[in-house]
Order: sequence, then C-alpha cells, then structure tokens
Amino acid sequence: MEFSNKSREVFDLAQSDPTTQFDKIDYSRESILVVDDEEPVRESLAHTLIQLGFNAQSAASALEALDILESDAITFLVTDMKMPEMDGMELIRQVAEQYPEVCIIAMTGFAKGYGYVDVINAGATDFINKPFRLEELEAKIRRAIIERDIRRELNRLSITDSLTGLYNQRHFYDRL
Repeated sequence: MEFSNKSREVFDLAQSDPTTQFDKIDYSRESILVVDDEEPVRESLAHTLIQLGFNAQSAASALEALDILESDAITFLVTDMKMPEMDGMELIRQVAEQYPEVCIIAMTGFAKGYGYVDVINAGATDFINKPFRLEELEAKIRRAIIERDIRRELNRLSITDSLTGLYNQRHFYDRL
C-alpha cells in the first residue's frame, strides 16, 4: 500500500521495528477502532496497526464509532478530537461511560482546544499530538495494555483466597 504525504507526516513508519519491541504482548488479542474524519490518516493508521498484529478497523465519525462499539468487541479506541457532528471529547465521554473497559487514546493536531487534563478527566487513557511517530503511539497502547492487565489481575487477586483459589468474602459482599 502506498502512503500519502499526509500519512507520512503523521506516522514515521521508517523509525519503527515492531518485531523487536513488544514480543511479549499478544497484539492479536486487541481490537482497535480508529476514528478520524480524514480518510488518509484513518485508513493508513488502521492498516499500519493491522501490520503490527492488531485487529483494527476504522470509522469516519464519532456516530459511526458508537455503532461499531455497539456490535463489535473493541478493546481500544484511537480517536481524533476535531470532527464534524460530534467531536472527540463527547465521544470519549460516551465511550468511557458506556464501555468502561475500552482504553481510549485521543489524538489531535489542534492541541490548543483540548488540554491533557481535560481529555483524561473525560475518560481517555492517554493523549497524543499529531504529527506523531508510530512507535510513540505503539508505546502508549502497550502501556495501556500492561496497566489494564495489571488492574484485572489485582481485581482477581482481591476476590480470591491465595491458598485455595476460591472466592473470598469480598467477592460475595461485592455481589450483594
């Protein structure tokens, strides 16, 4: 696939060697939805994520993304902030509320309108400014995967007895 000049501005593919960086994380378990109203950016990012081993698909708008989230098991959302109809901030709020297990990374070329703290408070996992290098986005996704897996393991450990592996009192109290 030939990448346009715009795509090359956003992703510095030549600097990334995905075969050596993250051998221990199984990217094929992750399903990423890329949301951007600019087709070259959206499609080249989705294609590149697929080449790295992720399951990736794309949406041209926040409303299309919400439809996909309703029907598909998405683990990551990478969304542009400035889009027509519904902006990225509103999409982040809705996804964080309706799908709390989905990790969200906000990306924008217009950082002036959205601060890091605002995006995180809305429910995003991380924030990245365009143009960015692919290895920077990959590192943010990797960190989010590790943090999510650690949270899941801590939750599992907090509700099971360490000797027997059976559910403990906390598990049953949480269920009441």
